[in-house]
Amino acid sequence: MTVCIAAVFEDSNRIIAVTDSRISSDEQSAEGVAKLFFLPRKRWAVMFAGDVRSATSLVERIRADMPREHDLNVDAFIQICETAYRTELLKGVETEILLPFGMSRHEFLTTGRQCFGDQRFDNLVERISQASLGVELLCAGFDDRGYPHLLEVTAAGAIVRCSHLPFHAIGSGALMALTSLYPLRIASETYEALIYRCCAAKFAAESSPGVGRETTVYTFGPQSDSIRHVMSGRLDPLRDVWMSLGQPPVPTEALAVVATGLKTAEQNHHASVRARPMLEQQWKEMQRRRGRIDSDDA
Repeated sequence: MTVCIAAVFEDSNRIIAVTDSRISSDEQSAEGVAKLFFLPRKRWAVMFAGDVRSATSLVERIRADMPREHDLNVDAFIQICETAYRTELLKGVETEILLPFGMSRHEFLTTGRQCFGDQRFDNLVERISQASLGVELLCAGFDDRGYPHLLEVTAAGAIVRCSHLPFHAIGSGALMALTSLYPLRIASETYEALIYRCCAAKFAAESSPGVGRETTVYTFGPQSDSIRHVMSGRLDPLRDVWMSLGQPPVPTEALAVVATGLKTAEQNHHASVRARPMLEQQWKEMQRRRGRIDSDDA
């Protein structure tokens, strides 16, 4: 499993997203897996806990159904998530349970009892009723009015609106992370302090099974160019401060580490913006030369 954390910083209308990067099973585990995906128009981020293959397929289906030309209200976004989950679950049932019989779910429900007899039909119905994608999603983003939302897609496909608190977590480390965040007065925190609190919650969650030590931190707002990759890796300087000084209050040393990460993220963003025209010109020149070579070969 894993841990994924999201929190809303209301003063500047930004969302903080923190994940680990471990995938694990009974046989093996590995670090370095991206667990956060930005959807088209970059107003929504999706994090996952659970089966990587199912999560990737589910997120890609959500991404494909997202409009490219306009933003959505939260109800429309929820409907896209619900439809994507139902579609992926149906695909799983038909490929993992019914494929050996060459049946769709509709054909099975229509003719299955006649084909298999009562006992075997009932056994297959039980397997189908227990089918799950084995994945949870934490969706964090902004609606068409720029209002922030946190949503959980449970392993059973239910959509939970996390509107009672300005933070949420999923995965095997969720309980430890939320236990760390519950006592906090989020409204009184500074931006840097809230980022630290989310990182501290992730550090606390590392005592849970399947949570890795590597950490990725993003922040973003309702604008498409507002995404900032603040920090990633083991975050040992921040972890050392957390282990030695703890919380609360937020240690000054921790704020310094977070501020450095935010400053670097801004510098990287502006550098990429400045470099974009040159890269586009290089791309056009490469395409022009390639076209000339192709025409000479012809």
